[in-house]
Amino acid sequence: MHVVRSFNTQSMSPDVVGEVRVAVTYRGPKGEATVDNVLVDTGATHTVIDAGLAEALGLVPRWRHTFETANGFRDLDVAEAEVEILGRSMKMSVAIADLNLVGMTTLENLGFKVDPVRKRLEPTTGFLFGELVIPRFVLDELQRIADSPDTLRRSRGRRGLEILTTLQKGPTPVELSDADVPGIAEVDGKLVSLARASRGAILTTDFNLNRVADLQGIRVLNVNSLANALKPAFLPGDELRVKIVQDGKEPGQGVAFLDDGTMIVVESGHRFLDREVDVLVTRVLQTVAGRMVFAQPRLE
Repeated sequence: MHVVRSFNTQSMSPDVVGEVRVAVTYRGPKGEATVDNVLVDTGATHTVIDAGLAEALGLVPRWRHTFETANGFRDLDVAEAEVEILGRSMKMSVAIADLNLVGMTTLENLGFKVDPVRKRLEPTTGFLFGELVIPRFVLDELQRIADSPDTLRRSRGRRGLEILTTLQKGPTPVELSDADVPGIAEVDGKLVSLARASRGAILTTDFNLNRVADLQGIRVLNVNSLANALKPAFLPGDELRVKIVQDGKEPGQGVAFLDDGTMIVVESGHRFLDREVDVLVTRVLQTVAGRMVFAQPRLE
């Protein structure tokens, strides 16, 4: 017998100290319904939906599970529903019982934590929350790139496959999905269409895909934007020690790169090619592609 701690019916008392209640929207094949004042049970694992509401939304039981509750063991049907709390939503398994209740797995997947003092939910720190869904057509595209005769494309494709393997081993749940959009050929178009249909967000480093999705009201998690936000800020007069690795576009310029990929353009830096040099920042230029720092050699 497989047992999962699901919910604690004893915590339904309205006078529990630190109790948190929220509005929850459940979505199913027949529509959606918002239930106010749903208890967030920090002693529960699964989220629960009232049987009458589940039937009204057209939720179909997919399997039956034995759950441990405060009142003993119960065999309950489990269905798939989309659950939304405070603007964040995802599809998940919900147990069908005689009450509505939010479990901790839902909070973790949606990126919330309980503040028992203020009696409310707070967003957890982090970039990703919920489940990371990788459509099969994205995996196929990566495989084609990894098999490319072009050395650079092949290297990028293989690196992409390595990153996906790393993500599967991380704390964020990863699902390979067979969902497709037959009427659209381009991968970007398929991603936008699936994100709109599932009310999901797109995780990308592609600036053009970011713009297209943003114009259509789809939330985008841009990894490049995150990386830029985490890079150290530079001000005119800051001193850096860099290695000039190549010539710049303008005569006499030299180019260096920091460990995080930031480009440093050094005026009159050509004469220091393949050497380390102390430079002073003169200005910083933020572009849609990233950040460029301009500097000049420090005069002794």
